[in-house]
Amino acid sequence: MALSLFAARALVLDYLNGRILPELRQSEIVHAVKCRLIGGATPVLDEHMCEQIDSQAGELRTEAASSRSSSVGVLGGTSEHAGR
Repeated sequence: MALSLFAARALVLDYLNGRILPELRQSEIVHAVKCRLIGGATPVLDEHMCEQIDSQAGELRTEAASSRSSSVGVLGGTSEHAGR
């Protein structure tokens, strides 16, 4: 991976701060940030990009949220246990 791509990905992930962005949209933003890095544009994450990220970013990725979603199947039961 090129250093500029690595740096762009790191900047975007740092700005997301654990939030989720659709994969295609994240790739587009990383590419735009990479181009700005190579071109020497500042700020690298301008106000317009930050607004786009903020408007499309989802919930924070937390262990509590992932454990809640995985325990729904356990707590919700299945049809095979319904007759018991």
